[in-house]
Amino acid sequence: SNGGGSFSDVAKAIDYAVNNGAKIISTSFVGDSKTLGLQESLFHTRGKGVLVVAASGNNRNDGTGNDNLSKNKQYPICSDFDDSENWILGVTSVGKDDKLSDFTNFGSCVDLSAPGEFIYSTERFAPQYGYSKNFDGPWFGSSFSAPLVAGAAALVMSVRPDWGVKDVVHDLLASADDVDSLNPGYAGQIGYGRL
Repeated sequence: SNGGGSFSDVAKAIDYAVNNGAKIISTSFVGDSKTLGLQESLFHTRGKGVLVVAASGNNRNDGTGNDNLSKNKQYPICSDFDDSENWILGVTSVGKDDKLSDFTNFGSCVDLSAPGEFIYSTERFAPQYGYSKNFDGPWFGSSFSAPLVAGAAALVMSVRPDWGVKDVVHDLLASADDVDSLNPGYAGQIGYGRL
């Protein structure tokens, strides 16, 4: 409930999902350390033909300087940074005007942009943690952008079950709307465009 967690728990969850037939995994978190267990679990998804969609994080206004992923790698979005193959689909947030959200990260690990502002959604009903509704908002963050991309990937897979992960990713990237001209200073840093 406070935004913290363990990468080892995430690695176990990813392994569980892959071993139980998941085709797409959406990860709406970032951290600044590249842990071996999580890296191995993520790499395992690649060999099993599972698409991993990762949020870019929201450090632009927190004073940490971790907003530029080209300079300060965050994980899991940058887990494939040193690899010749792009096997993590990194997603950042844009608003309804297709401009980079003022809170979200950007950089070379980002592949796509997607809406991440004024999102209403279901939430866990847990009054003991302050969550007293089943549906609420508006929410903001790349954590809402990544599931939109994962959902789009699922729709593509549903109509093209013969396609592999590379085909699905290529289709999403090739069909994105270029929004670089609306984001001066961030050209090439917010992916191939907006979903």
